[in-house]
Amino acid sequence: MVPAGISLPALMHLMGHAHIQTTMLYVQLAPEDVWREYERLSNMAWQLSRYRRKCHEAICKTWIRSWKRKFSALPPLPGHAP
Repeated sequence: MVPAGISLPALMHLMGHAHIQTTMLYVQLAPEDVWREYERLSNMAWQLSRYRRKCHEAICKTWIRSWKRKFSALPPLPGHAP
């Protein structure tokens, strides 16, 4: 069931175990299973970092535009050319 995608806590409840250690006695993971999950999580982390970078860039651009508008509306400092 674990290779099919069910989480260990869900499996624990389905099997009626009170402790995850009891469930782990019945779970058999092959090295391929571990590597498959590692690759899946690595891909998710990469996609999340791309999404976060895009959001960060958009937020920064918006923030810079708003500050440019605020500063352009201020009168020039005395003794400084505009």
